[in-house]
Amino acid sequence: MTEIRYFQVSAFTDKLFAGNPAAVCLLDIMYKTEVLEQIASENTLETVFILNKGLNYEIRWFTHKTEIEFSGHATLAAAHVIFNELKHKFSDLTFKKKDGSVVRVSKRGDLLTLDMPVQPLEEIRMPPVLITALGIMPLKVFSSGNDLMAVFETEAEVLEVKPNFKLLGNIMINGVIVTAPGNGCDFVSRYFFPTISINEDPVSGSPHITLTQYWAAKLGRNELFARQLSERGGKLLCRYKGSRVEVCGKAVTYILGKITLNI
Repeated sequence: MTEIRYFQVSAFTDKLFAGNPAAVCLLDIMYKTEVLEQIASENTLETVFILNKGLNYEIRWFTHKTEIEFSGHATLAAAHVIFNELKHKFSDLTFKKKDGSVVRVSKRGDLLTLDMPVQPLEEIRMPPVLITALGIMPLKVFSSGNDLMAVFETEAEVLEVKPNFKLLGNIMINGVIVTAPGNGCDFVSRYFFPTISINEDPVSGSPHITLTQYWAAKLGRNELFARQLSERGGKLLCRYKGSRVEVCGKAVTYILGKITLNI
């Protein structure tokens, strides 16, 4: 019988029942992918597995359906556990992904910062199927990595978007970001990810790489305050640093426990 330390953490929020929840599993060994998939499926929310390797932590991310390449909010949740629950004594962490690349997180006070590289951002012709799927006409559409980003004029329009998720899932490799200038913040967004069975992500780290790059140029400022307008809602501080973006937020622990495996 094996026990795994388990934490449920809400990221990009300073209060419970908001932000984006993630399960964090602290491993003594890296289990087979099949076992990790079963645990994530049983958790029924995004699960991040971390293994202490001395100078860094191995890290892998899963939805309740499949393994994914990266999850910003789950990485923030994992860093929160290491800094706050495991009492990591340094202010920086390095996570090593399965492909050998690394993700860095730093802690300053109660603010956690993800440091991520930017991706090319290109304005494209507006796909008619995207307009149909979103049900509302954006001002512009951009492509960045595997995401599309639709820009609207007002926060109210972003809130009005009622996507056809089946149609979005058929046309997208990854996800769709919708964004506009914010009321009381620099910009707002929502993020739809039906290709991996997440119709709307509560709060997302990785799309804010694209969002920060765009709004920093649009607004002429490199430090921006953002809100994600999901039902749970989230707050992010974003910094544009040329070739990299810092996405900062807080996190809170909701559950501490153990998973018991008969393997």
